[in-house]
Amino acid sequence: DIGRTCTLGGLSSRPELNGGSGVLISHDAETGRYGVAMAGIEGRPQAIKPLSIQPRNIVVSDATFEAPPLVPLAHVLAPGPRRAGQPLVVLLHGAGANEYDLLGFASHLSEACGGALVAGLRGRIERFEGYAWFEGSSADPLKRALDSGIATAVERVVAFLEDAPRALGTDPRRAYLFGFSQGATVGWSLLATRWPRPDLL
Repeated sequence: DIGRTCTLGGLSSRPELNGGSGVLISHDAETGRYGVAMAGIEGRPQAIKPLSIQPRNIVVSDATFEAPPLVPLAHVLAPGPRRAGQPLVVLLHGAGANEYDLLGFASHLSEACGGALVAGLRGRIERFEGYAWFEGSSADPLKRALDSGIATAVERVVAFLEDAPRALGTDPRRAYLFGFSQGATVGWSLLATRWPRPDLL
């Protein structure tokens, strides 16, 4: 990987670096972090966790989607052709990952869903090296998650789906969910409670 050009994303402690490009110049086996020489930033390379290092062709969207209690839902858009009225595929990662985690499936999902635009969403809770959608795990959610955490995550994903046609130009009649672990739990919870089109399963 050393020498590869990359883009940074999903950094909560240094958000000003998100979307910036650089080159991997070193790797610290003890900490697991990469040294990244950032374009336009002089001095020592930035020490970055692997989860925040993405292929350069991933586009970080500057749009935000809000849902009660008005917290922006961070997301990225996979590269590919853009056109008005295209379907939308929403990726929901598992605990400890981030919005980039499932983008490796983007080209396959886009093709399978009629040339869809693919968006990776970020969970609302910081967890381990990344983020989570609710407290606990899919196999053993905490009471707080069952009481409100999963429902809050569902509402934020619904807000993204509802605002996407306006913000991204997608077809509101053709939206698809693809989730892993906690993301899958949020996905089926949304389908069971808020999905506006029962025929689109």
